[in-house]
Amino acid sequence: MSHPHLQALADALSADTGVSGMVDGRIYKFRALEQSGPDLRNTEHKSLISCEVKDWEGGRISSDPVFIVDIRSKNGPDHGAEYCSEIVQAIKELLQDGFGQGETAVAVSKISGEVKFDKAIVAYRCCLEVHGHIKANYTLSLSPSAESPQEAGSKVVWIASASPAEGLQYRFLVNGPGTGDAWRDMTGWSAKNSFSWQTSEQDIGDSTVKVQIRGGRNRAAADAEASADFTLTVPSGGGGGSNQLPVITGLYPSLASPRGIGTALEFICVASDPENDPLLYRFILTGPATDGKPKVVRDWSGRNSWSWVPALADVGENTVEVQVRDTKHASAGGFDEHATLSYTISPNTVPAISSVSLEESSPYFVDQKVHLIAHASDAEGDLVLHKFFVKRSGANLWEALTEWQPRNWTEYNLQVLDYDSIDIRCWVRDGKHSGVESYDAQATATISVSRASLSSLVPTPESPQLKETTITFLATANKTANIYYRFWLKGPGTANVWRDMSGWKQQNSWEWRTIYCDVGSNQVKCQVVDDPENWDDGDTTGRELTLDYTIT
Repeated sequence: MSHPHLQALADALSADTGVSGMVDGRIYKFRALEQSGPDLRNTEHKSLISCEVKDWEGGRISSDPVFIVDIRSKNGPDHGAEYCSEIVQAIKELLQDGFGQGETAVAVSKISGEVKFDKAIVAYRCCLEVHGHIKANYTLSLSPSAESPQEAGSKVVWIASASPAEGLQYRFLVNGPGTGDAWRDMTGWSAKNSFSWQTSEQDIGDSTVKVQIRGGRNRAAADAEASADFTLTVPSGGGGGSNQLPVITGLYPSLASPRGIGTALEFICVASDPENDPLLYRFILTGPATDGKPKVVRDWSGRNSWSWVPALADVGENTVEVQVRDTKHASAGGFDEHATLSYTISPNTVPAISSVSLEESSPYFVDQKVHLIAHASDAEGDLVLHKFFVKRSGANLWEALTEWQPRNWTEYNLQVLDYDSIDIRCWVRDGKHSGVESYDAQATATISVSRASLSSLVPTPESPQLKETTITFLATANKTANIYYRFWLKGPGTANVWRDMSGWKQQNSWEWRTIYCDVGSNQVKCQVVDDPENWDDGDTTGRELTLDYTIT
């Protein structure tokens, strides 16, 4: 399958020396996991990137492809966790402003993906979803409700006509004397195809009005734009009309009332000034914590919002007031316009979590299935949601095991990389305070993880023995399930070098039928491991026992 925009993505990654250098130039297209030699341990280079198309139709909209940048890494002692994260960050910075040129140009609206351990490749992996947008072809025109010129103070309605018009968003901008001869966004992106321009004396002269449109799902840039010039003249009878007061159109809370204590709130004032004078805002709180008296909680500033985290003393009915002035009328002690709203703070408290632990008793072994369980409560009996994480030994990244769920437990299979300890964590929230990206309370615990180890290696019968005797060597380990044994022999019959006599097997014994060439001093060695693929000859502590045996 060939696709010019996918090729542009691969070219952008290859052309960046930082990204390309981190994977030794191993940047591919459609290198699916099953085609790429999934086990990175046997490759010279320990990292690679594959560019793929996840959904070319973008949900049936051909202008909105979704690409996958599949990053895999086993570089470093932590099996690639940190290195994979570094590659991900470099790619995000490279692609955030889009990629490609001309007909292959793609704007990027969103990049998402998590670094996770992939057991199939024994390494870390991140499948970044790159939501793209390719400019579509539209016809677009812009017309005013009155012909230019008009007197300053007139209201001019601008209407945009686009084809095709389905699913479009519009944005209107003005550049002229009233905006300091710079483009000013007057509306933001919305589905409304018109803009009411209330002109003022500051707009006297020549201005340009522009409309931009964008379509599709992964909106990231304008698809088309049109503009028109417009002239405003001095009002009849001369200029110099009196400066008008600013107007407040709304005071809005970030979350609807009522809310519990500890909730992060923000109150936003929307105001405008007929002459576009700079505005100052002051916020005042009246409520239980102020003894019913007005208290300035944010003094005059150019910021049109106030952040509030109510405490126990705020429980009850509160009034939030915003005052606005443009410095042309009222002094700092007064105001030109004001608005108020009532807001109720309830005594709802955040949930508490006492512990997070494993349901099973220790010791814990590699390849063992365990259940993470959290003990949390909510004073008001609200539904508590849980989210579980793990962090492996030597790693710095917390890996999410679940999304938010009402169930207070989850299953987890301890892995080789969890040895010799693993941290577990649980976030809790009741949905009345913190959002989905945060938590109301958390608890963390560290769990020791054991691996297969040998406690004894016993021969039957004991040494010494005559040749042509069958001897059984029985190994005993610290666990009995999901482990493998391997037996070695070194002696006269092996030219005094170690020989693998059994290969890895789950049977914990080996029979040796001695013959004449075994006469003399011998050594028998047993090794044990959870996963034969992870055996390391440099790490035999507790996993290997050797004994001497004499054949006469």
